[in-house]
Amino acid sequence: KIAKGYLPEEIVLRSRSWYRENGISLITGQRVTGIDIEANCVTFEGEREAMAFDQLILATGSRAYLPPIPGVELAGVHSYRNIADLTQILEETQSAKTVAVIGGGLLGLEAAEFLADRGMETTLLQLGDFLMSAQLNQEASQVLRQKVESLGIKVLTRSRTESISRDSSSSLSLKIVDGEALSFDMIVFAAGIVPNTEIAAEAGLRCGVNGGVIVSDTLQSSEPHVFAIGECALHRNQIYGLVAPGYAMASVLAKRLSGQEKEKFVKGDLSTRLKMAGTDVVTIGDYLDPRGQKLVYQDEGHYRVIALNRRGHVIGAMAVGSWSELSAVQYARDSRAKLTKKQKAHFLSEGLIGGEDSLDLTQWPDKQLVCNCLRVSKGELCAALSDGADTCAKLREATGASTVCGSCEPLLQTLVSGQPPIVTARRGGALVVFSFLALVLGVLATVYRFPVPESVETLVYRIDELWRDTKIRQITGYVVLVVSVIGTLMSLRKRVSWLSALGRFANWRLFHSVFGLASLVTLFAHTGFRFGDNLNFWLMFTFIGLNILGAAAGIVAGLEANPLSPFNAPARRLRPVLTYAHIVLFWPFPVLLTFHIIKSYHW
Repeated sequence: KIAKGYLPEEIVLRSRSWYRENGISLITGQRVTGIDIEANCVTFEGEREAMAFDQLILATGSRAYLPPIPGVELAGVHSYRNIADLTQILEETQSAKTVAVIGGGLLGLEAAEFLADRGMETTLLQLGDFLMSAQLNQEASQVLRQKVESLGIKVLTRSRTESISRDSSSSLSLKIVDGEALSFDMIVFAAGIVPNTEIAAEAGLRCGVNGGVIVSDTLQSSEPHVFAIGECALHRNQIYGLVAPGYAMASVLAKRLSGQEKEKFVKGDLSTRLKMAGTDVVTIGDYLDPRGQKLVYQDEGHYRVIALNRRGHVIGAMAVGSWSELSAVQYARDSRAKLTKKQKAHFLSEGLIGGEDSLDLTQWPDKQLVCNCLRVSKGELCAALSDGADTCAKLREATGASTVCGSCEPLLQTLVSGQPPIVTARRGGALVVFSFLALVLGVLATVYRFPVPESVETLVYRIDELWRDTKIRQITGYVVLVVSVIGTLMSLRKRVSWLSALGRFANWRLFHSVFGLASLVTLFAHTGFRFGDNLNFWLMFTFIGLNILGAAAGIVAGLEANPLSPFNAPARRLRPVLTYAHIVLFWPFPVLLTFHIIKSYHW
């Protein structure tokens, strides 16, 4: 983030004052030179006295991997890892024009975009057959490559660097195995990590052949009172070079040290998220599991996979290109949800599983993750919002959300902009109320006939004039028509893509129910709820049936809006059935209405 204008002090997770306020002694600028296991103390560089410990946690992280080839020590060759690296690279971009980025993984792609954004002629070299080969399959990587190349970045795959040297023009000459030598002003390595575990190995702790302090599921090293977490820990023969497993390890260890001894770290979440030029590259869960079923959707610029186990539960997903349902898919994976046949078919044809309802943050369950990096749920954010964290900055500080990759920032903005869960509850309640009134009126229209008294002296008779007087009937007829047309147009919000910019779908659905109720009220003024005969009968039957089905669908949609309600699950199953029946019954209505108008004026 320093490359985009942020200062180093702005990207630290906690200020020095936070440590003081929480009773933590923070020591910086002092290098630890050794660990004395027998004496239970650590030693420092310089004159600082050794510090004793009861429990020691190693969180020394990692450094960039530089291959053992000639020339990596030359000026102009950089690693892409920390603030010092970025500072040097930024200084050199003032004069350098061409750059090679070695490494086609997450960090290499980020580095390439960073340098291309600064107007440098950028070439990305990948050892494997395709980009992000550790995360993506070849089809997804091909979509990603097209997006990378659209940024003006040249991509070379199957390219192993043999050596780096200075050529006659003082440029850096990069020799590729079985290939030509390429000339660049600068070379940046972003090709993996090496755990910082030398100090642990010197202390006698068991480490892996390629580095990493070997830890158990309790995150203990070979010494019971020494632990390791993050990128310096080797757990079940795996180094996790991602932030989420590191935070998960820290959480497990903190709980264990505070007395919750049953807590264990079994497996890290390998979900990843990269955003290049506004494009998401995401992996979630066990998306490459060869067992079970793979649902694949692809169009120009998008590649999406949902992985299901043999029982049909969502176990992972992969995507290249924007996908508005990513957090909903993450929640489906975390809760091992099943997809219905309709959802599967919808995904295969449209690339979406839940339609627009899943995009409404206020309708998400409290357990659904908003920040995948730090595992911050919507419920945690809403709690912080209620406690006064009413800006994105305060939410970040209170929960840590959006402090890692920043891709969930728009979701935080949605919460802060005035759409907390209480708004959802009120909107769902209003939808139920208006739909219930429409249902009652629709049922009343089918079973009750307004009396037609003979006396002209009664109030009832004057009400009856509404459908006896020709001029009044014309006026009320047109009112019914206008209200019905507006109500119908409100239903198009979900089916016409450009209308999505004109307000939230939940609001449109509420107004649709309001106009449905209004149409029944004006229908009473026009007909007194008399069905009539022949054409009039079928028109009334269709119109009132439409309203009854629509009102029922509105009621279950309102009940569905509350994820904690016991009615949520049955409402979710029933709503599509009622909605489909409502749509099917609509089709004869325009034809019947047209004949009714022609009959009224010309027959």
